Amino acid sequence: MLGLLAGFSLLLGAGGLAIYLFMRTALTQQFDAALLGQAVTMASSVRLDHGRLECQFSDQAENGLAPPGGVGYYQLWAAGGNELRRARSLGNARLAADCCRATTPRFFNVMLPGKVVVRGVGFQFTPMLEAVAGGASGGQEEAVVSLGLAVAADRSRLDQALNTFIAIVAVTTILMLFAAGIFVDFMLRRGLFPLEQLAEQTRQIGAGSLAARFPIAGLPDELVPIGERLNDLLARLERSFIEMSEYASKVAHELRTPLAILRLKVEQAGGKVSPDMADDLQAEIQQLTHVVDQSLFIAKAEQGRLKLSPRRLDLAQTVAEVAEDFSLLAEAQQRRVVIKKMRAQLPVNADPKYTRQIIHNLLSNALKHGQGDIVLKLAGRQGCAVTIFNRARPDSAAHPETLGLGLRVVDSLLQLQPELRSRRRQGRNYYVVRLVFPMVAGGEMQSDRLQAAALAANI
Repeated sequence: MLGLLAGFSLLLGAGGLAIYLFMRTALTQQFDAALLGQAVTMASSVRLDHGRLECQFSDQAENGLAPPGGVGYYQLWAAGGNELRRARSLGNARLAADCCRATTPRFFNVMLPGKVVVRGVGFQFTPMLEAVAGGASGGQEEAVVSLGLAVAADRSRLDQALNTFIAIVAVTTILMLFAAGIFVDFMLRRGLFPLEQLAEQTRQIGAGSLAARFPIAGLPDELVPIGERLNDLLARLERSFIEMSEYASKVAHELRTPLAILRLKVEQAGGKVSPDMADDLQAEIQQLTHVVDQSLFIAKAEQGRLKLSPRRLDLAQTVAEVAEDFSLLAEAQQRRVVIKKMRAQLPVNADPKYTRQIIHNLLSNALKHGQGDIVLKLAGRQGCAVTIFNRARPDSAAHPETLGLGLRVVDSLLQLQPELRSRRRQGRNYYVVRLVFPMVAGGEMQSDRLQAAALAANI
């Protein structure tokens, strides 16, 4: 839009300048034509009678010889440069005598005392002889004499007209630019609206919505090829994503059986291996089994094979039960799990199993990557919020201990429950996760985003 406005302003400026130059030339030529006509009239009224110069115009008539509304000035010189006559309106000022040395009219501008700018014309001419005009006088011929005449008039009205025209052109240009800015902005917004819709639809597409397609029917002709290519890309991504999820699911299924057999063999080995070695093997097998189970769970969630069973439950009680299990693990690290309640009961409508798993994974992540006490804050009025806060270890990002499967499980479960909103904030020394559940009131589920935003500002 700025480029269009810049180009349009250049065109308007060039057009306005061209119109101004044309009008200035036309008005100046009209002024010069009137001025030259008056100068020729004055020159034709000069007579030479037996060496005596006679002028048929007077100071009273000189103003009438000026352009309409102008003030007339003139000066008459002999061939040698001696001044023969001048207008009383000139006072002590002088007109341009150099312009009167050629028979071709020459125009000039000069400033008189009092900052009066005049425009004049000067030329050289031969006065009319009385003997020629009235016949021979005594049989004697007059000698040919050349005179110089300069006639000028006040050009204030011409300049005023040009300045007025400049102001009109400038105001018109500004108004046209303003109107063009509004029009261009309106047309660009209207023209780019389908593109903005396409961008918004693209932004909303995620791993769980690869089956969505862009509507081609309502797009402008210029965007139809883009929409078709994006739909082709989504189709390829969907196929690849499904194949990858199915492959991950199959790999997880295939690994569960060997791991189970390996665990049984370690248990049956009994005294054949040392107790310490048996414990280490069991721990590694358990860790691998956990990774496989988590991967299988993520694959099922991404394939849409998880089924939610939401019902009424007490969020405060659920959080307390999960936190009680983690309190023992925290004590082993000389840490605590602290619960801050604002209400004794927080009824919500959610899947009990997956709600416990979300809180379990978040506490597990806080226990593995944090330090100090883990603080859980429960609050709710029209919406119930669970906030988990812990201080992060400085080396947790540089030396990750897990593959991040726990948080991926949380994200997968959150995508299945769009009414359950999540927000994370990570600083240099802390990590905060907030979950906002819709609260149950009167047997129906209610949600309040304003309350969720207010809770988000408390910590």
